Amino acid sequence: MRLRHHRSCGAEAGPPVDRHRHHPSGDQPDRDDKTKKEFEKWACGLIKAYPQGGGRKGADGGIDGLFRFGPAKEHVAIVSVKGGMSVGVGMVRDLDAVVTEQKAQIGILLTLTPPTGPMVDWAKGAGTFQVEGFDPVPRLQIITVEEAMEKGPRAVNTPLRHGSPYKKAAREEDTRAQGALDI
Repeated sequence: MRLRHHRSCGAEAGPPVDRHRHHPSGDQPDRDDKTKKEFEKWACGLIKAYPQGGGRKGADGGIDGLFRFGPAKEHVAIVSVKGGMSVGVGMVRDLDAVVTEQKAQIGILLTLTPPTGPMVDWAKGAGTFQVEGFDPVPRLQIITVEEAMEKGPRAVNTPLRHGSPYKKAAREEDTRAQGALDI
């Protein structure tokens, strides 16, 4: 079907196979809102996040998807997708504000291009999120589409349990001496 579509329209349909084949943003004036929403749904799917509002058009309040994690999926990460070729620290600030307002535990910024230095600095300054018994993770995480394509859901840094999940019993000291066996 893709081949037939390519022959008739001159373009290949379907999800992009690398980050260079999909530029859904305002950087290209011929892209419409539907294409942008489709890109957001596709990008959220790379990390197994659920598109906000089922991927329908409309105001999303800075939330393009939700990623649930934890032993019972009780924690929430808000996903914001930016498909433009120009990224800036304002995008990380906006995500930080949405994460705080929505009382989410983690914010994930999925970008088509690598983050700038100020973006990384803001994300590091946002602190960490920690669950008792788990290692701390960055509260704001910036993931490129390329990383998400390579690693899938593993690109998102969620709390991992350290050590054994089982309590270790204390060793009992035997004060009685073991007797010799008479054989």
